[in-house]
Amino acid sequence: YQQSGNEAKTIDTAQKLLQGNPNNVRALAILAYSFRSIALNGQGADAQQALTQAQDYGQKGLSAIDTFQKPSGMSDPDFDKLKGQMMEIFQSAVGNGAFQQKDYPTAIKNLKAASDVSPTDFSLVYPLALAYLQSTPPDYINGIWYAARASVVAPAQFKAQIQKYAEGQYDKYHGGDDGWTDVLAQAQANPTPPAGFVIKPAPTPAEQAHTLAQSKAPKD
Repeated sequence: YQQSGNEAKTIDTAQKLLQGNPNNVRALAILAYSFRSIALNGQGADAQQALTQAQDYGQKGLSAIDTFQKPSGMSDPDFDKLKGQMMEIFQSAVGNGAFQQKDYPTAIKNLKAASDVSPTDFSLVYPLALAYLQSTPPDYINGIWYAARASVVAPAQFKAQIQKYAEGQYDKYHGGDDGWTDVLAQAQANPTPPAGFVIKPAPTPAEQAHTLAQSKAPKD
């Protein structure tokens, strides 16, 4: 059913498999993937409901995957690859669901792991950036990096808008746009922040006063 594109039958059959075995990891992966796809392509309450269902199946999948037994005749490398693919599906579903619920620590944990596997997946990279930036307190370093990265991997119609947003966050944190083009260039060349990546924060009022005192005569 999945190979023939029959989504309704795919979901129905996977749900029947879970009735016989609630820990059927392949069925959980199919359902997490299917409902997340429905959520990403939908709108309104139906999309939200689908995302909640995807998150639920993703959480169950993460709990069950350690019990997944290698199918007969499958090589160890193929089995590890299969498990990795299913882990990404589960983490993507949990991460997107947590982001919608404003559970940013859970969103960051899962979206980061999934985006490390699929660094060009805009549906993972952009919410990861927002989760960092909307956390309390915001993580501007990682948030700005992944916002810049999101502008690189975004669909063409969204690139300019997201790049403007990323640059705005950079200006807000850094206090100016100097150095922004370097950050964007690094995000184009690297899927994750390079070792030692930093962004200098804007000077504090005390630092501004110190600079002013050094640059002006007392009479001024």
